[in-house]
Amino acid sequence: MNDVDAQRGPSAKKGIKERALSQVLSPGSPNYLYEGCLRTDDISFRESKPYVGVMKDSSGYLLCQIYPDEREVQVSERMTAEAVRVAIEEAGVAEPVFDQGTGLAFLPDHTEPLTGFPSSAFPGQILARVARLLELAESDLMHFRTVTRSPEGRPRPVYPSTALQIGLLKNKNVPDLVPCLLPAGYPAACHRFLRKWLLLPPSYRLADSAHNLCKQLASPEQD
Repeated sequence: MNDVDAQRGPSAKKGIKERALSQVLSPGSPNYLYEGCLRTDDISFRESKPYVGVMKDSSGYLLCQIYPDEREVQVSERMTAEAVRVAIEEAGVAEPVFDQGTGLAFLPDHTEPLTGFPSSAFPGQILARVARLLELAESDLMHFRTVTRSPEGRPRPVYPSTALQIGLLKNKNVPDLVPCLLPAGYPAACHRFLRKWLLLPPSYRLADSAHNLCKQLASPEQD
C-alpha cells in the first residue's frame, strides 16, 4: 500500500490518509518494485516460485508453471509422475496448487481442485486464477508468453529416488552434488542452472549447442 499524499508535504487539515494499492506481493511474486521505473541502477530480483497447475489425461500428466514476475507460462506435456515430482521439488511452488484429478500424494496440502477442463484450456484457466489471486488486470495477461515443452527429443528426467541418493535433491545424509561439479567462487545463477539441467535435461539439440558453446569459450583465443 502507498500513501497517495505522502509526497505532498504537511497539510493544515488532518484527515484520513488516502491509500492506493500499488502491488500485491506473494511467494510467486516476491519482488516489490518500489520506484523501479525511476531507478538507473540494477535492481536485485529474487527468484520467484511458480504457481502450479497439474492435470492428468490419456497421454500422461500436464504441468503448468506460471511465473508472474517473468510474465511466463511454462507448459510441460506428457510427463510421468516422477518427472512432475522432480519439477516441483526443483522449482518449488507458490500455494495453492491447482490439481485436476491427479491423485498425486506428493503435492502440497494446500491445493485447489479443478474439474472438467481439457488440456488445451487448462493453462489459460490456471493463468486466470493466478491473475485473480494477484489482482492483475486483464490487460496484463496479454504480456504473458507461453513456452510449451514436449518429452520428444530429450532425455527422461532422473528418478527422485536417484536424485536423492546422489545429492542432486536435498538430502541431509548426502553432500550436495552441484557444488562439487563447479569451480570455487561460482555464481548462484550457475548453481541453479546446472541443478535444473541435471534434474530436467534439455533437448538433445539444445544440449549439443550448449556443449559446443562451452568448448568455444574454453578454447584459447585464436587470431
